[in-house]
Amino acid sequence: MDINQEDMSDPISGSDQNLNEVLKNETITLPMNCTGSGHTICCVCRLDIKEHAKTISSEDRDLVLLKKNVFIPEGARCCSVHMINHQLTTASIDRVAPLSIQYKKFNSSDIQVLVTKWQMLFEKKKRLDFDNLHSLSDDEYKTFTSLSKTQFDDLIFQISMSKIRNSSNRSIRTAIAILLCKLRLGLSNKMLAILFQLPEKKAISRALESARDALMTEFVPYNLGFNHISRREIIDQHTSAIASQLMCGDEADKVIVVADSTYIFIQKSRNNNFQRKTYSLHKKRSLLKPMIVVSTTGYIIDCIGPFFSDFSNNDASIMKNILFRNTNKIIDWLNQDDVVVVDRGFRDSVDIMEGLGLKVALPPFLNGRRQFTTTEANQSRYVTKIRWVVEAANARIKQFKFFSNTVQNSSLPHLEEYLSIFLEKNNLKKLTSKWEIINHTNILDEFPILSENDIVNNITLGVFQLKRARSYAEEKTSTTDLTGPVDYTMYRCKEFPDIIRIPTRSAHVNRLTHNPIIQFTSNDILEWWCDCSTGNGMLGCCSHIASAIWFLSFERWQSHNRQMPSGDFINLATDASLLSDFYDSTDDEDGTN
Repeated sequence: MDINQEDMSDPISGSDQNLNEVLKNETITLPMNCTGSGHTICCVCRLDIKEHAKTISSEDRDLVLLKKNVFIPEGARCCSVHMINHQLTTASIDRVAPLSIQYKKFNSSDIQVLVTKWQMLFEKKKRLDFDNLHSLSDDEYKTFTSLSKTQFDDLIFQISMSKIRNSSNRSIRTAIAILLCKLRLGLSNKMLAILFQLPEKKAISRALESARDALMTEFVPYNLGFNHISRREIIDQHTSAIASQLMCGDEADKVIVVADSTYIFIQKSRNNNFQRKTYSLHKKRSLLKPMIVVSTTGYIIDCIGPFFSDFSNNDASIMKNILFRNTNKIIDWLNQDDVVVVDRGFRDSVDIMEGLGLKVALPPFLNGRRQFTTTEANQSRYVTKIRWVVEAANARIKQFKFFSNTVQNSSLPHLEEYLSIFLEKNNLKKLTSKWEIINHTNILDEFPILSENDIVNNITLGVFQLKRARSYAEEKTSTTDLTGPVDYTMYRCKEFPDIIRIPTRSAHVNRLTHNPIIQFTSNDILEWWCDCSTGNGMLGCCSHIASAIWFLSFERWQSHNRQMPSGDFINLATDASLLSDFYDSTDDEDGTN
């Protein structure tokens, strides 16, 4: 019996098609933790979107579903503050919470696409991924680079106009991260290649070169050297009050700088001449000495050198060399009667500095005597009080493994550049010019008006912080009458006027001051953060933040002051420390005839 081949294949082909159709049309219903999907309500903070609504991308929706098991419906929107570069921030992802449980239908194609996306996310996962905003936390950024995530982003923005470009092996962000990791952790190029999953250590060398050139071109010249900052900026923003009073009697046009050298250990060299000049008889090792010049607040003005470390390159000789050569135009920047604070190692260069019209503050010498006079002893204390900032700056250098370890000879040609990059990265974290001091009355009309219930239900999520709020506010204003005229000062960000910082003294440690930071609109409190131990939590806020919000949004609008019994407790006892010591005696003296 003859069998037609076509007749046999048709039923099989038809059954396969039917099976595919059945599988394609088959669905499964799953209960999903879902956020809101409206266009007027933010799916992250659940507040009304006033302006600049952003649509959640499919990548962020998949990431939230994978990390938090929360389904964000397609087309859901959020406030613009929750995104950076069209991606949800890590803090925003952590803040996403389900609004309701909904039953969603998925067919086989949806499940297959979802599995494929998760597989792609898994395959793209790197050990250290600085390109993905969600990959590393803020603490991890600080551990690897010493910069916060925001500071790292600012640094990338500053070098965006340089010649550095993305390559097939690494991005611009990765190149900068490699350089900062090398300085921070002191790792070899081979180890960095493993961490950043690059094919060979030569790729690390090329990345370091590109990042170094970009930073030296677009970052260091604008943040290091006597040309990058004016004298007036140093006087107004980077001179401490105590240094101004002790060294120049509050004269408004005098600059006070502190200078000192530090040392960086290096390998021995087969070059005999270089080995002799870099061998320190004091440290018994080979090293180089850079000279650091800082303000009295610790702001690093310039780094000069490095210099050799043999007997002819002491601190005084280095200072003479700098002044004679007018290195980095230091003489042009300093004016007559400016103060230079140094230690005793600069004694042989005092005549040169005074000959140039500078005032030199250094500890006095005994010169064969057994004891300093009262004036000399006080002068020594003044100098010590002022010049500790340069010792602190030198100590910060040694916190980076690249500089605290022995520097390899292969890195010596770029040692000056690495020092400049580190010191200006340190200045990036110490900038204070972005804040201006204001009184609370300057923002009273801009700050939202809230009830105590609003604060408890939406901000503190508890009553404990609100009970502590009055105590902090009374201490800050030095009065218990918070509804009358009070002096409640704060700092306002110049770049973002909707951000304020309210320094608040610790209730437990006298010398400790916390810095709660609040972002607000005229209708609501958007974000808050504090540098205390509980100020970075995701739920509620600390008492320092609660006190500032309570005072500005509620208490200042009350017409009657609420007297608290404890407000007058300070008057129930006498403080002996308020009485000056007219005569200082000891038990031994009292017993002596």
